[in-house]
Amino acid sequence: ENTIIVMSGDNGYPFPRAKANLYDGGTHIPLAVAWDGVIKPQTTTDAFVELSDLAPTFLEAAGLPVPREMTARSLIPVWKGISGGAGRDRVYLEIERHAYARPGHVGYPMRAVRTKEYLYIRNFEPERWPAGDPTALSRLGIFADCDGSPSKEYVIAHPALKPASPGDETYYQLAFGKRPSEELYDLEKDPFEMNNLAGNASYTTVIANFRKELAKQMAQTGD
Repeated sequence: ENTIIVMSGDNGYPFPRAKANLYDGGTHIPLAVAWDGVIKPQTTTDAFVELSDLAPTFLEAAGLPVPREMTARSLIPVWKGISGGAGRDRVYLEIERHAYARPGHVGYPMRAVRTKEYLYIRNFEPERWPAGDPTALSRLGIFADCDGSPSKEYVIAHPALKPASPGDETYYQLAFGKRPSEELYDLEKDPFEMNNLAGNASYTTVIANFRKELAKQMAQTGD
């Protein structure tokens, strides 16, 4: 009766273009919480939250101070419905590496802003392979930042296979190919994030705003 029970995943599902990426397949995970007397059963929320929010949440629940260094925020106001999803209309996402996938152990630094309407991704080293090098560096094999699976093997074995949706890119290119420095996806029109709009003149202002916002966030957090 005095226990917070949290169930969650730790990353997206281990398929190409999912885990170890900043697309929804790599970042959108289950989260279910029970706290008798605080959270009403059957409650759901559309507020944007992150796993890092659990640390200040547990500290607050235990009556302990939250260190100033923590950039995450307690989820207790969301759980109690005090502020609903106020101030939680986006999350900032990042990844450096998943495994030994490139010579010198270098990563593939990505940062992103995810809102209800858009996903904006910045790839800081676009000359590198996002899923790892196409040559094996260890027992993990090629494209080592993508976990081994029948799906990975099938896409590699069929490099010319194209999605049913419009576009010239193949599944192989989408999963393993090099990417531009910026990506933008309109989630209402493109919920599976297949059509990069970074080069579309109609979204120039949207991209410029996200670019500025991400730079500000990185500066504030010392990234």
